Amino acid sequence: MGKKIIGIGLLVFFVIGYLFIVFGNELFNQKEQNGQWQTQKSESSVSIDLTPKNFDGKNLVIAINVNTHTVELSQFDLKELTLLETEGKTFSPITAPQLTGHHSSGELTFGLDKKPKEFTVVIKNIPDVPLRIFSW
Repeated sequence: MGKKIIGIGLLVFFVIGYLFIVFGNELFNQKEQNGQWQTQKSESSVSIDLTPKNFDGKNLVIAINVNTHTVELSQFDLKELTLLETEGKTFSPITAPQLTGHHSSGELTFGLDKKPKEFTVVIKNIPDVPLRIFSW
């Protein structure tokens, strides 16, 4: 009986360790800490990091960093490829940075009438992930 419990404990330990290795910090990522939204990452041949910065009463501003060593980023228009979803409504960005080269950053701005409690940003068709979903 004791060996069985130890075996189950070791199995659970290795499964959790495997999940952490496979999914990294995303598995344990906190969405909000001390009232601040946390950075979320999507990594592949093009890595994208999003960090919600602030809501000024009419706009939600989200910092974006895009990095790659394999494709030219200027072919992707974030205003066309990005949506924010909250409370059953969908919003396109009113401003988005122009991607260039292999490393770009800037801010996505979404016009909202109130600060969202929860929201999702979806970015489509940037290699090699057809649909990137970031939720807070």
